[in-house]
Amino acid sequence: MFSGYLANITGLRANDPTKNYVPPAINGGLTMPIGYTVFERVRQWFYLNKPRIVGCVGKPKNVGDMLGFMELGVFYNHHGFDVFDNHGDGISTSEGRQRFLQYAEDTPPYFYLFHEGYTDGMLHKYGVDSPQYRQSIIDADTLTAEICDKLKASNPAIIITSDHGGGCCTPTSHGNTPFTFLATNLPIVQTKSFMVDVAPTIYDYLNMPYYAFNPPIQGFSLMRPAPLRVPAPLTMLSKEEVMYGHEII
Repeated sequence: MFSGYLANITGLRANDPTKNYVPPAINGGLTMPIGYTVFERVRQWFYLNKPRIVGCVGKPKNVGDMLGFMELGVFYNHHGFDVFDNHGDGISTSEGRQRFLQYAEDTPPYFYLFHEGYTDGMLHKYGVDSPQYRQSIIDADTLTAEICDKLKASNPAIIITSDHGGGCCTPTSHGNTPFTFLATNLPIVQTKSFMVDVAPTIYDYLNMPYYAFNPPIQGFSLMRPAPLRVPAPLTMLSKEEVMYGHEII
């Protein structure tokens, strides 16, 4: 969802480099090729406008690795971001929640990525039907509301989504659960979409000529009528890939 490409272009299939196609993925198969992410392309296209691009993630050995931040810490002016906070406490602590909120500055132009991994951790630890998992969803929803409230004066475009569901094939797994949700205040006209459509939707909203990108973008803007998609060839997966091949970007 961070690029508009499938794995055959990025080389990334999951957060396990042994299951990725490399090259073109870099850093041993963990990181998207340089210049492919929506953050880098927005930075390049709006260079003169100098938008503030910030990422704050609570699951660093996942999103951090895939975006090129291999170590814990706060990084500046790297991979398209002005600031990238790559810590691991997420929203499980008050300090983690405040870390997310401090970056939500209502000073346009801005482009923010907030990714919390707490709910995923509670799913793996306690299971999809557990009170701990349900509470983590409430906590994530509360934080999302607080971030939106901080930014509401500038009427920002907001996309809220995830990369998979949960509860299959065991209560603590999300293998074979590709269906999830996308909530946005953008004027989308499609009700069926794929993760690969998130980036081109952002490009379309920003009036960027994504149709001219090289390699050609494989997703489609959700603000336009649904195109005729060419079905991808079916590939047999091993049991391990069904259970653990996930978090595809």
